Amino acid sequence: MEKNLQQLFQETSLQPESNLSVAIWQHIRMLDERRRRLQAFFYSLAGLFSFAALFPVIHTLSIQFSQSGLSDYLSLAFSDSSVITTYWKEFALSIVDALPMTTIILSCALLFIFLLSVKRAVRRLSGNSLTALA
Repeated sequence: MEKNLQQLFQETSLQPESNLSVAIWQHIRMLDERRRRLQAFFYSLAGLFSFAALFPVIHTLSIQFSQSGLSDYLSLAFSDSSVITTYWKEFALSIVDALPMTTIILSCALLFIFLLSVKRAVRRLSGNSLTALA
């Protein structure tokens, strides 16, 4: 059976078209370019949404900082340092308790998403792909 298959393949001398490899490579490049543009679009969209969401979060963060009384604790740190050295654990816990942690974490996460999406969108649009090899 193997000899028959070998003989059959040797007898048929099919030659590919002369520009078949070029057409395949161009199709691969076109698909890669489409994929890169789609990724850049979605990264830009994520960056735009995170940038837009930063404004209300930062506004809320500034309101929560002004309402938390953190400035009172910090003014105590500069006015009467002997009290702080005596009760430093309670002072540190009071400052941590006064911080609006959820809003701080949310604003840091949005800033991270914005910077990461901008970086990746620029990288996708810069041309680091298969087209650079051709």
